[in-house]
Amino acid sequence: MRKLSLTIYLLIWTWPMWAWQGARIEITVRNYDEDHAILAFQYGNQVFSLDTIELASGHGILQLDSLLPAGSYFLLFPPDNQWVEFLVGYDGQQYKIQTVAPYFSDSLRIIGSPENDLFNYYRTFMRAHLDSAAHIQAQIAQAKEQFEINRLQDSLDALGRKVRHYQEALAKANNLLFAGKLIAALIEVEPPNSSDTMLAYYYMRNHYWDYFDFSEPGLVRTSVIADKLDFWLDELIPPTVDSVIAAVNQLLHKAQANEQMHRFVLTYLLNKYYRPPFMGLDAVFVYLVNEYYAKGKAPWIDEQTLRRLLTDAHMMQGVLIGQPAPDVAVQLFDKTQGTFTDSLIRLYDLQAPFIVVFIWKPGCPACRKTEDLLKQYYPQWKAMGGEVFSITSATYQELDKAVQDALEKDMPWIVSADPYLKARAMQKYYATTVPKLYLLDADKRIIANRVGPEQLDEFIRAYMEQHAQKPPIKDE
Repeated sequence: MRKLSLTIYLLIWTWPMWAWQGARIEITVRNYDEDHAILAFQYGNQVFSLDTIELASGHGILQLDSLLPAGSYFLLFPPDNQWVEFLVGYDGQQYKIQTVAPYFSDSLRIIGSPENDLFNYYRTFMRAHLDSAAHIQAQIAQAKEQFEINRLQDSLDALGRKVRHYQEALAKANNLLFAGKLIAALIEVEPPNSSDTMLAYYYMRNHYWDYFDFSEPGLVRTSVIADKLDFWLDELIPPTVDSVIAAVNQLLHKAQANEQMHRFVLTYLLNKYYRPPFMGLDAVFVYLVNEYYAKGKAPWIDEQTLRRLLTDAHMMQGVLIGQPAPDVAVQLFDKTQGTFTDSLIRLYDLQAPFIVVFIWKPGCPACRKTEDLLKQYYPQWKAMGGEVFSITSATYQELDKAVQDALEKDMPWIVSADPYLKARAMQKYYATTVPKLYLLDADKRIIANRVGPEQLDEFIRAYMEQHAQKPPIKDE
């Protein structure tokens, strides 16, 4: 560390008795005519309003009966809601914030806050060294000789090590401050110097959370945690159900170090896999509901929300990839007579190398767009032996609208309805929102969902090629 000649910024302060009696934020804004500012805070990747600070001639005080939870906070200045960001931590929370309109951030001063002094010191250091790194990278891009590229790359690596050692030392010296823990959370894990890419990958995956303090609740009120969760899960964990479930269990075990942290991580994961980044990972949502919410491991959830989650998970579980598609017997649309008949058509009676199940609602703009795209692909799919089995969500009161849509769009595929809900088709196919598309194989197992017609066409062609049934050349 001496060789790097680092100056570590160590904060030492005393705790005045009044610091425990509540937060006090005094703001002074020059050249500003509005009569209030808004105090807001970060929570994951979202920002929430907390309180209003009344201003007289640009001056105002917010006095609270208790301390604010640690985290990243904002002052928003109407009418344009320009903002300044600052930390709230464990330094007594007696802050004087001074700024000048209209360039609020450029003129920001925070007095009486060791937390913000430390973090501003850190940002100044990082900004300078990031500029140096960008300069070296520009030189590498222009270098023509390999020895010069190697020399510059060595300089860049040395700079990276210097920054990393600085972050580690600064965070360790100030580990009682929230800012110190935030700096630690920002440290990027450095894999061992090796040509073995798999070794580097596994090291990154296994040590990614080494500097992140799951016992610090203030980190949920920053954007860092959401960014780190997404990167670890999307970039370092294989997008298979078993791998992701193992990863989320590992995360939730770490998050048990703090109740607020555990609540944030579980809720974030639930929302993330309700609409997953990769096809098939909706199974993770089902797992989280069944393993954590249904078993009472989320005591903060209200009964109404819990019932909705359990219902969603139950319906979703029936249409997960790899599951047999729900068999339904529904009323067939007679295209010559222009009416839904009493004759029933059963999905499992169809024999085809693949079947696209299409759930739609009459008058739905998104459904009509999907129908237009399906009509482009249907002749090619039909030539491959495939079929589209469509089911409208129309009840008996809406059948006329469904007939009108079917005739207007001249739907060439199988059109059906469950108007009296006898087959419970909408429930079985999780049709809480439409349109929905499912791709089934020859055995009626679901092999794709949550995709649009364009992606579905690519998936079908890859599937047919894999099964040695060459599709015709696609028209340009």
